[in-house]
Amino acid sequence: MCGRSRRMDDQQTDYATPVSPLADQNPVATISAILIAVFLLGTGTALQGTVIALRAGSEGFSDLAIGIIMSSYFSGFIAGSLLGVRFIGSVGYIRTFAGFASIASAAALAHLLLVNPVSWIILRVVHGLCTATLLVVVESWLNTGSPARSRGKILSLYSLIYLASMGVGQPLLALFPETGYELFVLVSILVSISLVPVVLANTGVPVIAERRPLNIRRAFTASRFASLGILVSGISAGALWSIGPRFAQLSGLNSSQIGLFMLMISVGALAAQAPLGFLSDRVDRRRVVLISSGIGTCIALVIALIASTDAATLSILGFVFGAFTMPLYSICLAYANDQLETSEMVAASGAYIIFYAIGSSAGPSLSGLAIGYMGPSGLFFLLSLCHGLFAVWSLLRLIARPSVKLKHKERFHPWPRTTAIAFRLIRKVNRGGKQHTDDPGIPAAATADPEPM
Repeated sequence: MCGRSRRMDDQQTDYATPVSPLADQNPVATISAILIAVFLLGTGTALQGTVIALRAGSEGFSDLAIGIIMSSYFSGFIAGSLLGVRFIGSVGYIRTFAGFASIASAAALAHLLLVNPVSWIILRVVHGLCTATLLVVVESWLNTGSPARSRGKILSLYSLIYLASMGVGQPLLALFPETGYELFVLVSILVSISLVPVVLANTGVPVIAERRPLNIRRAFTASRFASLGILVSGISAGALWSIGPRFAQLSGLNSSQIGLFMLMISVGALAAQAPLGFLSDRVDRRRVVLISSGIGTCIALVIALIASTDAATLSILGFVFGAFTMPLYSICLAYANDQLETSEMVAASGAYIIFYAIGSSAGPSLSGLAIGYMGPSGLFFLLSLCHGLFAVWSLLRLIARPSVKLKHKERFHPWPRTTAIAFRLIRKVNRGGKQHTDDPGIPAAATADPEPM
């Protein structure tokens, strides 16, 4: 009887607890538990991706097999982005987070027991699905539980912490050799302890918002330029994060140097987000994309031609490449939003996430083939080709349409490359914190906040 009572209490906690009004508290303190979980999860995920790429090479897997293994993560991520909301609707936020974090933690350790390409492909699919579902939980929680007057702070913190965690995970490579078991255990620990702040957080749990079906065709026809740019950005990021460590390994870098190389790419991306974004607010965004892609093409060619040079030079070039290529996703998405009606943006955002994920899934496999045929230089020859072709396309579009009549032009935001739910949070900030009951995917209870900005 007592056990049954406890189960009922748990269900009431997960489903019936009223949303704790963030407006009445310090926003940073209220959501600190969720953001700590995001940081730990992002750090563990970034570390695992790098470790698997290096360990697969040490185990003698072919470059094509390594590429497919790394691509499989993004296939799982797509599935998790689409299915995560259903799990939340069935069992609630906390149980969904706890369950999928536990599965992700176990999957990290399973790599040590099943050391073969097929098993690792399956495990990477599982980890991608779990990561996407966990981010859906976090973004849904922030989206439906945030009042207008603190939403901007929450968005800024979330975007910054998620991006920073991807870089923080890289230097952890230097702690242990990639040929041992310790790094896999460290990944499992990081993912496991991300559970603690979420499960023990003394906050209300909002109701999951219902979502409209994704309109992929409308999103593509609204801006073919932005859609192709997002696809290229996905190919580039997927190849770089997944096969970049393998490139550095084949180029003669040790574990600590590989971690530094990947960290500098992250630092470059963080450093350039705001300057390039603000520039795109003041001039035609396509011009910013053209210049960024052009510089990215040149840097990729330089790296490909000197792939066996010293670690310091590669790290500096990695910083520049990350600075000019990583922000392309956000700029292209902002350009797409300029072409859409406000009522279309939330539904279309899910389609753009899918475009990015498709590119991210293809990138590692393509780069694995390139390295297999051309050696380590193949990765950056592939990236130079992708960005070069898109730069040419950007130039042709500028010549064909020197000026574009925009429905509106909004202030740039560093859009997170996570799930479509994060986009809703940003959309509310863009409206100056005003919520509307006709917004797709926002329940009436979440749109009744009368607080002025």
